[in-house]
Amino acid sequence: MTRRDEPCSIEILTTSKELSPQAHLDDPKATETYLEQLTEKIALCCDASAGPKSNRIIRHYCTPDIVTNLNGSGHLETSNVEDLIKAIETWRRINAAWRIGAFNFNATLDRRRENAICWFTSSGSGGPGEADVWRTNQESVSKAFWRKRDSGAWECYRLTTIRGGGSWF
Repeated sequence: MTRRDEPCSIEILTTSKELSPQAHLDDPKATETYLEQLTEKIALCCDASAGPKSNRIIRHYCTPDIVTNLNGSGHLETSNVEDLIKAIETWRRINAAWRIGAFNFNATLDRRRENAICWFTSSGSGGPGEADVWRTNQESVSKAFWRKRDSGAWECYRLTTIRGGGSWF
C-alpha cells in the first residue's frame, strides 16, 4: 500500500522515471506499485493546476471507451475518454481553485495478473463558488479498474467513486 501525505504535482508525475514502462513488471508486487502510481497520475488530472498535460495522461492510460461513475465529483458519468476529458476540463474551468488530494493507494492483482483494481481515497478543496467559503470535510473512495493489453501495457477501463460521509459545503 502506498501512502502519500502530500499530493504530488502533475509535473512530477509526468517526468518521473519510476513511471516509465518497465520490463520487470512480471513481479506482482512491482506491478501493484506501478498501478498505484498510474492511478495517482490519473486522479491528479482533476486538479485545477493540472492543465493540458493531464489530457495526454488520460488518453495514454485510459481506454477510448472508459466508463466513469464519479459520484463524489458531482455525479459525473461518462462512457468514453473524450467525454471524460471534457467533463474534467469543464470542472477545472468552473472551479479554478480546485485542488485534489489523493491518498492510500492500494492495488490488487487477480490470480492471472491480467486485471487489477486500485483503491484510493481523495478529498478536495477550493471548489464551487468563492474559494474562501468552500469547506469540505468529506473524503471519497475510488476504484480504478485496470487490464493488461496484449502488448503488456496496462490500461484503465473503468473509474468509480462514491462519496464518503461529511458535507461539501
